[in-house]
Amino acid sequence: IEYLNDLLVTDAHFVDPVYNNYYLGYANEIIKKYDEALKYYNEGLKLAPNIEKNKKIRAMLLNQIGHVYDLMWDMAKANTYYLQSEELGISFIWNLINRGRYEFRMKNYDGAEKYFTNILWLSKDSFVKAEMYFNLWSIYLTKKDGVEKALEFAQKWIDANKNYPYNYLNQWIGY
Repeated sequence: IEYLNDLLVTDAHFVDPVYNNYYLGYANEIIKKYDEALKYYNEGLKLAPNIEKNKKIRAMLLNQIGHVYDLMWDMAKANTYYLQSEELGISFIWNLINRGRYEFRMKNYDGAEKYFTNILWLSKDSFVKAEMYFNLWSIYLTKKDGVEKALEFAQKWIDANKNYPYNYLNQWIGY
């Protein structure tokens, strides 16, 4: 965060201030400084006028704002920002992941499953695939009749990325 702040303040020619605000927002989101994250994401939106060439970064910023509100359990605001991001017509894997997580937290398991299953088709990244299998495993564990399907997803989750940290936890607890 200090490094990104220094770049933003001292060398605006070196780093695009819109992306710099995105990364500052993301860094603050990771350490759960949600108000700071929102400040930087919103500053990034101000610096990226609503024109065609900025659709990608605006979609990312709006989605991350939605995700922060999602993490803060302000689901109405989260949905508002997710919808604004989706209206731009640009889909990123992490935008879809955030939306799937939102649907899961809202107990819309069928909607979450749709997002996570689509991501499996879109991504070639083993980390992303492992996380999607983990999410699908979680969905089926919440369903009373989904234990067998959950076990199937648990095995796919482990097979997708042997180095995925959650795999070690599950192997330790006996999954």
